[in-house]
Amino acid sequence: LAKSYVKKAGLGTNISTLAKLAWGTGPKADIIHAFKSNIHLDSYNNFNDIYNDYTNAVNSAKTNLAEGKHIAAGESIHTVGDFYSHSNYISLYNDYMGDNKFNIDDIPTFEEGVNIPGFREMLENKLKTGIYPDDKNNKENSHKGMNLDSNKSKEGQVEMRGVRGATQHDAAKKTAQKAIDKIINDSNL
Repeated sequence: LAKSYVKKAGLGTNISTLAKLAWGTGPKADIIHAFKSNIHLDSYNNFNDIYNDYTNAVNSAKTNLAEGKHIAAGESIHTVGDFYSHSNYISLYNDYMGDNKFNIDDIPTFEEGVNIPGFREMLENKLKTGIYPDDKNNKENSHKGMNLDSNKSKEGQVEMRGVRGATQHDAAKKTAQKAIDKIINDSNL
């Protein structure tokens, strides 16, 4: 998944770069750093902590890309992607928009969303990320329970109210891609 995000973001098909980014976003982040909450932004329920670690991940990805440290950049890109997949950000935006019509391409990234006064207030009061490691019952607030990685997950299948035919999975995927595109475009490659 990360490889396709990176390809779409304009790094082309350089196999060495893509392999290193894929290693960083996949096995290194998921296996080697599986229990580091700041890599996965897991178990956060404080807006400032989420904001700080998300911002650190974005800045780290940009710096590491600019310096050719693609594995480290991949780990930070994983953090950004996990934020959209395992937090209630997309659900909160859905609630913020209510029944108003909108396009999922227009959902703000977290960096943009914090600059929308009413939405920021909602984020400051309600933003949280999934709890990891998961409990055995896959509860609603677990990492798996908040999973938007798949359109087969319970949360991933939830329809966006203001967008006909789009699910929270679709919205999370689009918004993560937009955030990753911005990281790559801003990284002085």
